[in-house]
Amino acid sequence: MYLCLGICIQFIFKKIQGAVTKTITKDAVRSLQILNPPIKMQKKFARIVEQVEATKAKMQASLDQMDNQFNALMQRAFREEL
Repeated sequence: MYLCLGICIQFIFKKIQGAVTKTITKDAVRSLQILNPPIKMQKKFARIVEQVEATKAKMQASLDQMDNQFNALMQRAFREEL
């Protein structure tokens, strides 16, 4: 994920050399500072992501159910069953 951050990408592009063939040296790659938070923090973040994903799934299911109910109501209205 860290490598996808804009600041990291900018740093990598600054290290790339060559006009025709773009290359990056081993030393440039070694100079990259990769963030490695403590495992406790990583696990906490993973739990939060799981909770968010579960909430999103519940909300999507609720939205799907509301759409189905609305569509059923519209069909009844067009058939003059209301």
